[in-house]
Amino acid sequence: MSLTHSLANAISGMTAASRRAEIVSSNVANALTEGYACRELEVTASNVGGRGAGVQIIGINRYVDRAVLSDRRLADAELDGASSRAQTLTRLEAIIGTADDDGSLSSRIAEFEAALIEAGSDPSSDVRLTNVVNKLASVTETLNRQSDSIQSLRQEADASIAEQVDTLNLSLKQIEKLNSDIVRTGSVDASALMDQRQVIIDRISGFVPLREMDRGNGRIALTTTSGLTLIDGKAAEFSFDRSPIITADMTQEAGGLSGLSQNGVPLSETAMSRLSGGTLSVSFTLRDDTFVTVQSDLDAIAGDLMTRLKGSADPTLATGAAGLLTDVGAFSNGTNNVGLAGRIAVNATVNQEPWRVRDGIGATTQGPVGDATQINR
Repeated sequence: MSLTHSLANAISGMTAASRRAEIVSSNVANALTEGYACRELEVTASNVGGRGAGVQIIGINRYVDRAVLSDRRLADAELDGASSRAQTLTRLEAIIGTADDDGSLSSRIAEFEAALIEAGSDPSSDVRLTNVVNKLASVTETLNRQSDSIQSLRQEADASIAEQVDTLNLSLKQIEKLNSDIVRTGSVDASALMDQRQVIIDRISGFVPLREMDRGNGRIALTTTSGLTLIDGKAAEFSFDRSPIITADMTQEAGGLSGLSQNGVPLSETAMSRLSGGTLSVSFTLRDDTFVTVQSDLDAIAGDLMTRLKGSADPTLATGAAGLLTDVGAFSNGTNNVGLAGRIAVNATVNQEPWRVRDGIGATTQGPVGDATQINR
């Protein structure tokens, strides 16, 4: 072996050792960097004309446990979805309140009932009659506030959907570009580009549960766990129209709220189910199911109160006339109860003349001040 050949072998070994030291230092420095995967230098013996020619660098391997990564992403989607649901329901609980909470609907109704009992013990007292009206107003104001708060939560869910869809579209386009860039690198190390791609995939994995599939040459495809394709070559594009204002009567089924479309085609109920498991599907469920059900329950309470405080409770009322409670000044016959909790109010007549609590809304004149019959009804 010539001196020149020996020196060439030594230089190739030193080059490989230097490159390996560089990779080791990079691994240590990026141990806590999001998306970074451990690298390792791959080398082999070099041979020229049957003679050893030192060491040859084949490439750099990027090590990722795809099974663990997939499981972690699925767990992230489940955790993010459950956390989003729990946080929103905690806020909903604070809005509705529990039986022993001051200011809750049940406590307001209890206070109204107590005011009626007090007025019944002394129906001649204008103070007690006025207190009945005030406590009933507290009930209606609580229903109004809770109804408005529920629609605000629906609006927040709608805004969250729009934000997630925008992020999802941007991220899928970035992944599409990174796929192309990785293919174009050829023999050049593309590990840094793969790290960037992993960070982007992790960012959207909480929105929808994802599965990553290898498409060769460093490219990947993404689908949901139920088989809805997000990117396989070209990125899918999702569209959603945010509603600036949401009222109780607005639903997706009735056409008042936007659904989700993929590449311009509205997603069916079956296709939407393939997105379930992350925060995106939770936001749709809260907006279109959970909060709609709560609003319906509040409307049912409002309608029941309105009927109870009219009907046989006040024989002075004419057919179709409003009792102590009104729906925008009129009596609700149950045909338009959607959103009633947000519209219910104390009859303006009794607001001006509290004695009508004792004598009836339709009374032409005041009756005996000691007669508690109407109050007891």
